[in-house]
Amino acid sequence: MKDVTFVADFFLSAMNRGAEQNDHTVIRLLNDKGLRVKYAMCDRLRFIKKNEFYIISNFAQLGPDAIAQLVTHRNYVIYEHDFKFAPGRNPSQFLNHLLHADAVQHRAFYEAAQAVILLTTGQEEIFRKNLPYLNYTVTGLSPYEKKDLDQIRSINVDTFRESNTGAVLDFPHFQKGTSQSLTRCNELGITPVMLSSRPTKIEFLQDLAVGERLVFHPQIYESCSRLSMEARMLNMEVDHNGMIGAATEPWWEQSGHDLIDLIEDMQSDVIWTAFKDYVS
Repeated sequence: MKDVTFVADFFLSAMNRGAEQNDHTVIRLLNDKGLRVKYAMCDRLRFIKKNEFYIISNFAQLGPDAIAQLVTHRNYVIYEHDFKFAPGRNPSQFLNHLLHADAVQHRAFYEAAQAVILLTTGQEEIFRKNLPYLNYTVTGLSPYEKKDLDQIRSINVDTFRESNTGAVLDFPHFQKGTSQSLTRCNELGITPVMLSSRPTKIEFLQDLAVGERLVFHPQIYESCSRLSMEARMLNMEVDHNGMIGAATEPWWEQSGHDLIDLIEDMQSDVIWTAFKDYVS
């Protein structure tokens, strides 16, 4: 096994968001396969070891010297959560998600990577439009810790759903499409149930599960929205606008306990398959 360092802007101990939760579980799954993955914050990484291998996650704070060394040594893969080749990580501002050639960012960094590991087929389609010659691998999901899946199982059993309601994410910025989702609720003739931040994830999931469905119309393409995955695992329908990569995966047609069991059973193998040729 190679010496492997996982590089990111933040880790779960400092920032509890979807990307950091995803990275945390990926590192744990790789370690379960016999690796001993080290951590490095982007803003602290100065020297790239030629004989070490790097998994690059979110890299907004990765310095130009570190990037130049990585491009020279080509000893890394990019684990891509969104679309950092696009201004504002938003390819949706361009017609059909196709950027003008001079608008593509970080081109050399992507092209020098041994692979770009993506989350969903929908995300891959957008990448291939803009960076067609890269080596892509798709995991097909965002992985979860067992305790989180068990929480969703318990909520499935205990929650009473309000009929003719739609859960809507109450988010202050345009990208999550709160106003568009509320308009859609009005079109469907259903009552919105607003989802706000809660002290714990289980409280948020309990709020989500009250809705009969999730109404989610993001304005920036969501590579693999954990919110939409959780709604499906909670046995909810998801009314969306085609901007959710999770909906391009075969498992999307399943829901509830069947989907929870499937994610739990498959995630270790799909993550290892995506990374093993580069880290072993």
